[in-house]
Amino acid sequence: MNNYLYEIINELRNGSEEILDELQNCLKQTSLKKGEKLLSLNAVCKNIWFIKKGSVRHYVLSTKGKEFNTWFSLEGDIVVAVKSFFEQTSTREGIELLEDCELLYISYSDLQKVIAKYRKAGTISRKMMERYYILLEERLYVMQSSTAIEKYEYLIRTYPEIIRRIPQNHIASYLGITKETLSRIRKKFAVNY
Repeated sequence: MNNYLYEIINELRNGSEEILDELQNCLKQTSLKKGEKLLSLNAVCKNIWFIKKGSVRHYVLSTKGKEFNTWFSLEGDIVVAVKSFFEQTSTREGIELLEDCELLYISYSDLQKVIAKYRKAGTISRKMMERYYILLEERLYVMQSSTAIEKYEYLIRTYPEIIRRIPQNHIASYLGITKETLSRIRKKFAVNY
């Protein structure tokens, strides 16, 4: 997902400065502190955020009420609870800042106005969501079909910045293992790499 915003801007520059200007007029900027929530559980996702600086975790609650992480987003990533945003319904996903963040965001209503006004904006939105779902499908496949060691190796190979910046307890939660198991896996990789 890295640098989606920049890809979108470049595509718009090649097609329509008018759409780019309209989107820039709709974008707002905010700075939030580590630990703050971008999206609380059961809330409606009213914005799409673009991370300029910082990191966030995406999480859900298990049926037993325990939080577990479903993904992490860093600089250049788009952050959204897709189903909640596009259906404007409450979400089962929460999004919390792991570091102080600088963010750009656009509201659902502003995005819909731009899409209604410019057909190409709708095409770009669709392409963005297609890419999001392709990456999601890949991650789901790895999570469902791999051992804990293979999952960790996938993160190292595909998302090394997550390994470097995200706290180990959150990575363990994402991998579905204990912190102790993650520590043992990390020792194996330190020896092998």
